[in-house]
Amino acid sequence: MFIEDNSSFGILIQARSNSTRLEGKIFLPLTIQNQTKSVLEWIYFRVQLSKIKNLYVIIPEEDLVLIEFCKKHNLSFLTGPLEDVRERYIQTAEFLNLKYIIRVTADNPFVEPSLIIPTFLQLLEKKLDLFSFIGLPLGVSVEGFTLDALKRNKELYQENLYKEHVSLHIKKHPNQFRFEHQIFKKFELYLRKKLLSIKDKNQYIFFKNTLPRLTLDEPLDYETFKEIYPKLNIQFTIFDVMDLFFSKPELFLKNLYVEQKRF
Repeated sequence: MFIEDNSSFGILIQARSNSTRLEGKIFLPLTIQNQTKSVLEWIYFRVQLSKIKNLYVIIPEEDLVLIEFCKKHNLSFLTGPLEDVRERYIQTAEFLNLKYIIRVTADNPFVEPSLIIPTFLQLLEKKLDLFSFIGLPLGVSVEGFTLDALKRNKELYQENLYKEHVSLHIKKHPNQFRFEHQIFKKFELYLRKKLLSIKDKNQYIFFKNTLPRLTLDEPLDYETFKEIYPKLNIQFTIFDVMDLFFSKPELFLKNLYVEQKRF
């Protein structure tokens, strides 16, 4: 699936070099098939597979460490406010003349490229302000929204929580915005088929109620990812990851119960 003229579409990866729970996590190395790259480089590589022309890391303007890193590793980037991440998205989208934006965060090295074009298409076809696929492991999906929705009534939502969490004002006000979260059917069918093949009752209960945690926030996440990444191919999909999860669940246990912040 491909959108030939995608000049008004953009993928913006929000990143910063410091992190309170896992210092410098975006620079941590991961290895696949004897290729070692940082977390941020792998994310950039993966979303590039969608063939969307406008792809930028958007970073705080005073984050000199990350600016130099992006220059050194040929990652396209633009800068904006540190604390007001929503404004960073708005300024970038306006500069690039984007109407539709995919938001990717720099702590998700398992982000799934095949979700990007379908997310854009849902925004277009249903005339939505925001869309995302759900029912996937944490750290896999992306979020799509329009520039118009980011800007609309933003003066009403000036709390720090809204500035830090880019699209929160959209999701918190269903009376003002049109958004949809949809089960990713292909993944749902995959899980159903896998579960039907499991004969052991305890294994069935575990897999029926458990998805791997695939976002990078804590040291245990990184320890887990260091074991998983080398067992994948360089253009792996979420289905490759899940095949590994079903065949070797022990690889995914270290971080399975790390508590995730909710907003």
